[in-house]
Amino acid sequence: MRFVPALVLALACGTSGGSGGGSESDEESIVSAPEVEPSGGGSAEVPQDPGAVPVVVIRPDPAGAPGRAVSFVVESRGEGAARLRPEVLVERRDGETWAAVEGSPLLRADCEAPASECVELVPGAELRAAAWSGRSGAAQCADEGEPLAAGEYRFVVQSCAPDGHRPHRVASAGFALR
Repeated sequence: MRFVPALVLALACGTSGGSGGGSESDEESIVSAPEVEPSGGGSAEVPQDPGAVPVVVIRPDPAGAPGRAVSFVVESRGEGAARLRPEVLVERRDGETWAAVEGSPLLRADCEAPASECVELVPGAELRAAAWSGRSGAAQCADEGEPLAAGEYRFVVQSCAPDGHRPHRVASAGFALR
């Protein structure tokens, strides 16, 4: 499977200041590229979402939940509202690239509320999502699925793109799952 970068965007990602000997800054810039998976047969590329790239920061916090669970916050830092799909993609580092894994937490504050069709965050708003369990499948609110292998993972949110368009993608900094 080959992925082709379509658009590069820079964003600041906050990191949690945990204990340890490192002296990393509280803000770390990363570059994330929306990716397109070419369809078979070399057909024309699906057009990019015509809307603005969401200016959001995703802050994973592996220490913020019990066991292997990872809590995370999505913060809107743009001048306009960020409109995001409710499904959060989970990717695992595979050498120099990131590979999708089976597991899809939702952008929702708790497990009681159903996820919206499109989550809108006004400028300055934060959504502290229900913790993801570190398991395969829809394992956000129940210990279903198999535990994922230890490694470096990241969360990816996508814009609510109109039908026939591929969404903008924004990725978190990587975090360790033990």
